[in-house]
Amino acid sequence: MDTFPTSYSSSTRGADIITKAESVGLDARVLYEAVIDLSSEGLLTANCINMAAGILLEDIGLPRYFFEHIQKAALTHILESIATSIKVIDGKVILYGRVAQIDFEATQASIAQRVRIATAETRDSMETVLEELIAGHRREYYYSPHSNYYTYIIRPETITDFPRATFKDSRFLFTLAGDYSATPEPTRRRYEKVLMECEGSTIPLIAVFNLPETGETRLMFNSDFESPKLPVLRQILADHNLTLVRGYWEPYVGQDSVPSSICTLYVIGELTRKQEYGVVADLRSYLSFNVSAVEDLYLQGRIGFQEMLFAGNAIDFTHLFIFKESENVTDRDILESLTSKDQREAFAKRIQSSNKSTYGAPVIMETVTRNPDLIKFLHAIFEQRFAPKQRKETEGISEEDLQQKWFEFDKIIAGRFMDFPLGYDIFKFMFKIITCTLKTNFYKAEKRSFAFRFDNNILDPLVFSRFVFGVFFVNGHYSCGTHLRAADIARGGLRLIRVSQSNYDSELDNAVLLNYALGPMAQRLKHKDICESGSKGVVVPLPQYATFRKEALNDYTEGIMDLMLPDSSVVDYYGKPEMVFFGPDEGTAPLMDDVAYHARDKGYQYWRTITTGKSFGIPHDTYGLLAGGEAFGLYDQGNDGVELQVDGRSVMVTGDMEQIFAEVGEDIAVSGMTTTSIMGSFRTLIDYYNEREEELNLMITGGPDGDLGANQIQCYKGKICLIIDGGSILFDPEGLDKKELMKLAFMRNSSPRANSLNFLWKS
Repeated sequence: MDTFPTSYSSSTRGADIITKAESVGLDARVLYEAVIDLSSEGLLTANCINMAAGILLEDIGLPRYFFEHIQKAALTHILESIATSIKVIDGKVILYGRVAQIDFEATQASIAQRVRIATAETRDSMETVLEELIAGHRREYYYSPHSNYYTYIIRPETITDFPRATFKDSRFLFTLAGDYSATPEPTRRRYEKVLMECEGSTIPLIAVFNLPETGETRLMFNSDFESPKLPVLRQILADHNLTLVRGYWEPYVGQDSVPSSICTLYVIGELTRKQEYGVVADLRSYLSFNVSAVEDLYLQGRIGFQEMLFAGNAIDFTHLFIFKESENVTDRDILESLTSKDQREAFAKRIQSSNKSTYGAPVIMETVTRNPDLIKFLHAIFEQRFAPKQRKETEGISEEDLQQKWFEFDKIIAGRFMDFPLGYDIFKFMFKIITCTLKTNFYKAEKRSFAFRFDNNILDPLVFSRFVFGVFFVNGHYSCGTHLRAADIARGGLRLIRVSQSNYDSELDNAVLLNYALGPMAQRLKHKDICESGSKGVVVPLPQYATFRKEALNDYTEGIMDLMLPDSSVVDYYGKPEMVFFGPDEGTAPLMDDVAYHARDKGYQYWRTITTGKSFGIPHDTYGLLAGGEAFGLYDQGNDGVELQVDGRSVMVTGDMEQIFAEVGEDIAVSGMTTTSIMGSFRTLIDYYNEREEELNLMITGGPDGDLGANQIQCYKGKICLIIDGGSILFDPEGLDKKELMKLAFMRNSSPRANSLNFLWKS
């Protein structure tokens, strides 16, 4: 550390300080006037003030622009605070304790800001205090390696201080707050560019810039944490032997629930390619992580970074799926003694409710954080089983060795939790994240969430009594979610749960059971007559990100896509190709285009059919095949009528359904995805019994204004004798006029639709 011997004369120190002031851009006249003002008060000696100025100019590490824009009142204030916080040890001048808060009021300077300085001993406590004060503010961080001083500059304004309409030319706060002219135009353009790139990227983007002119490397990324994460970011960099010397957070207009900023970090030196890959991967993993109290263990050095990521996901996994295995035998006897299906279902729900009340999230979190050595034990096995590098070097871990590890682990937790059976249950179940995971993207460098594909042994067989073919769990920065499917080929919608701070805990507790009821049970029954079985996805946003619908859904779908397209970073114990079919449901209907396009961008072969409800392609409910094999589709074109396309070529746009009938009405073989499946089963059945479709009469509950009814009308070859819908009941034992029915069915793709009440009877 460069220090100031006390034997220097004040005149010598004065000349030296003036030279240093000029080298950093501080107006010497301003410094002189500030020193004179402080000296005239008679409370501080000139030598003391000079030593304070030396620390300010040389030891704290503030940027040039800070000194170029500071005014006398502010400079006087900061010099006084430093001068009253110094001591001399062995002839060296150092700061002690924490420097008092230094506020620059708008009446005193053109830049309103708050400055605080900490020493190595007081840094952590200082940052704890600041955590509640700086979220949403423009803020700067400086560290001086040679003096171990930490400086924090916080601007008073936030995005919420300005009407959103005032952010016309730019979404960044620096365009309206105080010192716009002090932010150089290239810097402003850089922030605008990085923001645009971050919002255009599905995975967290980390922009890296080498700066040979300053001997630093700059990293930029989007930050929308609920509270500042400076300690964790600093530790991640330190893990890679990098020293964080500067940090900036520039807020921009985002969504109101949490403050959003572009974060810029500067580290000393140029990164090697290996360092850059490792730093970017770790930062991205942290930006994809559901942050929780386990990060305190990481900051305390009790677990490593990868162990922190594992712990967070293992805790959330345990909270969602844990059940009382020890009581299953008794509960099964009770369940089997109940004769009523309603009673059995009610008892199963009570079992699930009991599990959730017993193993609450706070209990699990506290139990784990008190036992970091157990997390280290589990992570070591998880790494052996799923880290590609470990498997390549050691061929992973055999089933025999895994079983032996379980016996060893069980012995440890049985002894440790002899007087706390819940602790034993929690860690016993947590072991399943190793044994029941078939594949995970945990070690994938480019991801936006953590995804796991489990076998069904993680489900309580008493509660989830119907067979579940596959279980997916996705855990991200914005949301977590599950996907349960009843068969290898299954489809069903994605439901985004509406959460708030008050209902989040209960919604999360009920998420897996809701997923089961909607998917492997209800959706499976709905699909009993088609080739696909039933599935469902349930997405639960974190309460602070309740309004981030797109981001929450992207966490979910991108994680599952990583497992549909496993690369060399995904160890796959399932070993067979999989495909998923999503669909719109509550909260996700407007986002289906994003889902499909992102799947396309990842190279998913079935991106066109990954979901319904898209604005592009042939709609699944109007898609059909003509007798000659051509594909046709009908599209609503508003006031212009209905558009007919054949093999992607527009044939006509008309409001006259007679014209569409003349073109394709008597040539439709099948229509609509669901109806095509049903008709395939139906036609196979009647062929087996040597029946002809043309000789069979059809009765429909549903009409031409619905997708199933309209498609059935279009493709059925026999007589349609009865239709019952919201408009009327049509009946004719000789068969209703097929042409008139089909014209109404075509109108289903217009506004307004026409139901059976519009049927034109002919004599």
